Amino acid sequence: MAVEPPPLVRGYLRLGAFVCGEPAWDEEFNTADLLMLLPLSRLDPRYARRLLRLGAAPEAPHDPGKARAA
Repeated sequence: MAVEPPPLVRGYLRLGAFVCGEPAWDEEFNTADLLMLLPLSRLDPRYARRLLRLGAAPEAPHDPGKARAA
């Protein structure tokens, strides 16, 4: 049975990350947690350019919600 990963996990996978093991159940939040690793050597170059450009901008927002509203 194929299972579609949640959007956040799909985003990390698109960046080049991979899942390091089995999920762990988080009882406090009633959800599964995954340990993911993103070696910089695997970071997709187009995402690296975008992230570096956003991080270097003096007006880079600290609140992701504000970035979408702008």
